[in-house]
Amino acid sequence: MSELILAPIADKFGRKNVLVICMILFSVFTLGHGFYITSHVSPSCVSLRQLAWEP
Repeated sequence: MSELILAPIADKFGRKNVLVICMILFSVFTLGHGFYITSHVSPSCVSLRQLAWEP
């Protein structure tokens, strides 16, 4: 399915340029997702001391 999109783009701009663009997009989205995950507190980040709190 992706060849229907990427093949004409590769014919127009060149295979190496399309590969570089795909790598840059992948890196940007990967970094963005990593920053999104670390900026939100998830239940797995709760420390054992917080779980063992006694009134």
